[in-house]
Amino acid sequence: MDVRDIVQQASHSPAVRRRLRARANQVAARAKAMAAREGLRELSADIRVVEGTRPGTKAQGFRRPYARVVAPGAAKYEMGTSRFNKYRLMLRASRAVSRR
Repeated sequence: MDVRDIVQQASHSPAVRRRLRARANQVAARAKAMAAREGLRELSADIRVVEGTRPGTKAQGFRRPYARVVAPGAAKYEMGTSRFNKYRLMLRASRAVSRR
């Protein structure tokens, strides 16, 4: 068996997917709490976790699982506009969880 195949199988194991999901859920919970605390209840309700597998078109077809925290329309709150303050909720939430 090729080393590449072993790594591919290991990355798709239930334990790896569980850990990815757990980490994303921690970040999502922190981001929701921060958004609610800042008074952005609509944004807080839109934050969710999306899981899947990358297609593997680069890196010689290596397909990796992922778990992402997404919030449609969060860009205006993340970077700010002339009408919205710059909150950087996703960045702050991910950094707060990684420090634990």
